[in-house]
Amino acid sequence: MDLTIYQDIKYRDFQKKLTVSSYPMIGVRIPILRKLAKKIDYDEYLKSFKLIYYEEVLLYGMIIVKERNIKKRIQKIHDYLKYIDCWSICDTFCTNLYFVKEYKDKYFQWILSYLEDDRTFYVRFGLVMLLKYYTDIKYLDIILAKVKEIKNSEYYCYMAIAWLLCELAVNNRDVINNYIKTLPIDIQKMYLKKVNDSYRIKTI
Repeated sequence: MDLTIYQDIKYRDFQKKLTVSSYPMIGVRIPILRKLAKKIDYDEYLKSFKLIYYEEVLLYGMIIVKERNIKKRIQKIHDYLKYIDCWSICDTFCTNLYFVKEYKDKYFQWILSYLEDDRTFYVRFGLVMLLKYYTDIKYLDIILAKVKEIKNSEYYCYMAIAWLLCELAVNNRDVINNYIKTLPIDIQKMYLKKVNDSYRIKTI
């Protein structure tokens, strides 16, 4: 598929300022990619897909959720993680996995397992999945215990931890404000910034 026909140069230049990726960018907006993903035939696409450009990686992440066999879909999700090299691909991909919302308990341990990984964007994947789909109080204690065990100290992991805790603080502010004091100072600073930027948390 030739994505260059949907190119927006200004958007590409803007994205380059926000995203550091090894994939060259064409400059295709996310809504366009989502529309294409809905129209593309899954089986036909898999016969000839390419992952050269940033947008092709994003598109592939939107299409593999069409896999009907759940075991194959989970395997494709796992295999996809090796292509993630920046926060925007990671976070956009997590947004595609909306099916998890309907079966939270079923996939909870699977998602938590990524927090034990050494690779930055595998860990971030787990964290972003938690903040998008697992902010219910029933998961709170387990999530907080697992976050404390994370060994990866890369910026994109720390920032995802801060983001996750900010989301959890919306309904559990006192618990999170006490908990954050036990984490590295860099995470504390990121968390405070996230809280200050949030319109849903008035005070800390």
